[in-house]
Amino acid sequence: MNRGRNTAILAVLAAALGAYLFFVERHRDAPAAEAPDSPRGKVFDKLDAAKIEEIQIAAAGGGATTLRKVDNAWRLTAPIAVPADQTEAGGAASNLATADVQSVVDEKPKDLAAYGLAKPRVTVTFRVAGDKAPRTLLLGDKNPTGSDVYAKLPDAPRVFLVSAYLEGTFDKGAFGFRDKRILTFDREKIDRLDVAAGTAKTTVARQSDTWSVVAPANARADFGVIEAVLSRLANGQMKSIAWDPDTPAPAAAAPGGHTLKEYGLDPAERRLTLGAGSTVAEILLGKATPEGDVYAKDASRSIVFTIEKPLADDLARDPSDFRSKDVFAFRAFTGTRLEITHAGKTVAFERKKGPEKDAAVKWMAVAPAPAADEAKIEDLVSKVATLRAESFVDALPAGAAEFARIETAFDEGKKHDSVVIHQAGPDYYAVRQGDAGAGKLIAPAVTDVVTALDATQKAPSTTQKK
Repeated sequence: MNRGRNTAILAVLAAALGAYLFFVERHRDAPAAEAPDSPRGKVFDKLDAAKIEEIQIAAAGGGATTLRKVDNAWRLTAPIAVPADQTEAGGAASNLATADVQSVVDEKPKDLAAYGLAKPRVTVTFRVAGDKAPRTLLLGDKNPTGSDVYAKLPDAPRVFLVSAYLEGTFDKGAFGFRDKRILTFDREKIDRLDVAAGTAKTTVARQSDTWSVVAPANARADFGVIEAVLSRLANGQMKSIAWDPDTPAPAAAAPGGHTLKEYGLDPAERRLTLGAGSTVAEILLGKATPEGDVYAKDASRSIVFTIEKPLADDLARDPSDFRSKDVFAFRAFTGTRLEITHAGKTVAFERKKGPEKDAAVKWMAVAPAPAADEAKIEDLVSKVATLRAESFVDALPAGAAEFARIETAFDEGKKHDSVVIHQAGPDYYAVRQGDAGAGKLIAPAVTDVVTALDATQKAPSTTQKK
């Protein structure tokens, strides 16, 4: 009986559900047609981005920007005439040519205001080579999901959706489209870099592929640091325009006035000058902005701009930063000879082929010539090759005495290092032939070299067969 009763109850519930669907759901509006799985064609059919010659953008904030292609390069011509960011301008042209109609929202809308198109937020007008009239794209509000933007063409009633990224492509104002590089130069031709902070000045110069410090004193240069500075200068971007005397905009106003002194640029707190023969490019770094950025100026332009503090810090190098911290230029794999004089004794090692047939090239003791352990010699060579200075001094401290003398040969014996290590109390200093001043060494690293040297003078351990 229970089974029959349950069946009856289920039948009643099914009937009730059917009645609900019939009487309630039939009065609802028919669902809107879903957007197609793929875009419905291009906004501008068969448009070739390469043939776009001019783009005018009326931004949401009210500013107007004009980009024009001159000699195959984009320039900003309004509100100011300056070179354009080729990537941003080219991207705007490319996106016009590739923009897809994601879906058609309304073929004949009664109220454009519902889509933010009665007064479009962004208007993009462009000219194509060979066309008699310009073309225009109107952008309105974003759709409820924020993934697309309502759009239309001025000569057609339909409202359609385009991807939301297009709004960001166009609605960025004149600053977003201008060339924001802080300095323009041909990196491959740079052969000199001057860094001045107050009266202190450091100069590094390049001969072929080798950089050297030439002022205030001669020394080997740190190639990595120089390349890092050049890279930051080549790729560094303005964050904002602080003052442009050629553009009377309110945003150009400066705290306290319109003089370079107000920005810490007259005199500049730091000045970097790049030389390429007789051609120079120069950037000035000033004081910090209220927001924590740094005022800067390209000496060849009138504008004052800001750069982010990390970029300014990378450019604000101390003179010692440009000196090579490596005491030796040789390495274990390039070295051919290592000679060390310490505690009244001189020992030498060479990297060469053994007397045996088909012997491998390896480091071995040559003076005196005990049967030193190869692994211990390699450990010594490695520790010598990686000695580094932690700072530099103009002269050795009083009372410094010679601690060790190290000579090396490398690059098939064509190049040499000659270094004398001095000790002053607990500190050690390296004086390298040809370099000014002395490098203060990390004391434990010197101790490690001495320990490794002593280890090479002990006969290799042998395992006796029992």
